[in-house]
Amino acid sequence: MEGGKKIESLSELFGEFPEVIIEAEGTFKYVLISLSTKDKKNCIYLLRGYNTKYSFHAEIFEDFQIQVRDSKLLDNLIYQSTDSQDGHKIRDVLKVECVGGGRIDHDRNISTKILVFL
Repeated sequence: MEGGKKIESLSELFGEFPEVIIEAEGTFKYVLISLSTKDKKNCIYLLRGYNTKYSFHAEIFEDFQIQVRDSKLLDNLIYQSTDSQDGHKIRDVLKVECVGGGRIDHDRNISTKILVFL
């Protein structure tokens, strides 16, 4: 398949979708998001957490789905796994799932720890 930049690993998407985006401090909701190929041979996890932007976990995930949908970068990427000669448009093989969530208590003034509640 021609016409786009080839990637072999979904970790190459971290430039477009950083691994972790959370608020600087506070108690807030978070979701753990899985980006994988439909055959599950390649998978990365992303964490998103916000304290004022959303009232529900589902809203955080929905916002991420919109980011994926609107990403111009994904329009031109070809995924070619290391064990395959054929490439596929990334949008045809990418699966986005919310695999978990909970609450985070992050107080950077007290310690460097972040408490995560499942």
